[in-house]
Amino acid sequence: MEEVKEFQSFCDRRTAAVAKRLQEWQEMRSLQKEILHAECESQVMERDLAQCRSELASCESRCAVLRSAQQSKALLTSRLVAAAAEALPPSPGLDNLKARFTADGVLGDPVEALSELKKELDLGFLNAAVVAGEEETAALRAAEVAAASLAAARWAEEEAEAAGELTDLEARQARLSGELRRRREEHRRRSAQRTRRKAELQQEAEHQEELLSRATEAAQSERAAAARLSEELRQAQQPPDAAAIAAAVEDATGHLRSQLHTLLAEVARLQQRFASQAETIEEASRESEHRSLAAAESEAASETLALEGEVRAARAHVVAAELAEESAA
Repeated sequence: MEEVKEFQSFCDRRTAAVAKRLQEWQEMRSLQKEILHAECESQVMERDLAQCRSELASCESRCAVLRSAQQSKALLTSRLVAAAAEALPPSPGLDNLKARFTADGVLGDPVEALSELKKELDLGFLNAAVVAGEEETAALRAAEVAAASLAAARWAEEEAEAAGELTDLEARQARLSGELRRRREEHRRRSAQRTRRKAELQQEAEHQEELLSRATEAAQSERAAAARLSEELRQAQQPPDAAAIAAAVEDATGHLRSQLHTLLAEVARLQQRFASQAETIEEASRESEHRSLAAAESEAASETLALEGEVRAARAHVVAAELAEESAA
């Protein structure tokens, strides 16, 4: 952005310089108009001079009296011719005029000298104005060409920089897209691993339930066998003592009861551990998944916004350079 500001400042300075030169050229045009106006006034003066000539023709009878004045006028005209020849650039008209009216010490007609001197002065001033205008126009054109060349070079340089920045942005976008794909693949892998772990825990729970079912069936079989043995003892002997029978049954079934309670406690513990582990793993997986996905999406969104901002800035930079080049052209 600093380069764009510097380039804009440079364009403003060049525009001010061109405007100043244009103003000078307009002043030169105004001067030319003034010269043309002066020429019109000179024509009026020529008409007045013609009238004076007619009056001079009518006053030829008094030319003897005015000869001295004519001599002084002729001398003044000669001096004017000499001064004009020294002031204006050399020209054949001024040289001929000076040679004709001052050759061999003979002074020419001052009226004719003034008329021709006026023509030479007008022609000299017009030539000087034309030459000055051509020089100013050539200088303005050279300055405009130099400014356009500089603006084109600066625009090409800025376009190359913008292209490089755009390439870097595209590379960063590709890198971020790859990172996002990698994180999504990792998320899918973790989900598959969690599903597989759930299946393993489910199989283990089913296996424990099967063991529990088998232990329950074995305990029921042992209870039935003990009851059957108890009944057989009661029928085979005399009416036995109830306490002895209860003690025998208790001895026969106590071990099985203890094993059954142990198996039930183990199954309950395994079920509780399975539920706790499954809940912990699922919660941790969900939190990790949410954090990873949120971080990836946030980073991708921020990088995308940054890329869009940089692309917009680069495009604005290029558009500003093109506008500056068009204005310079």
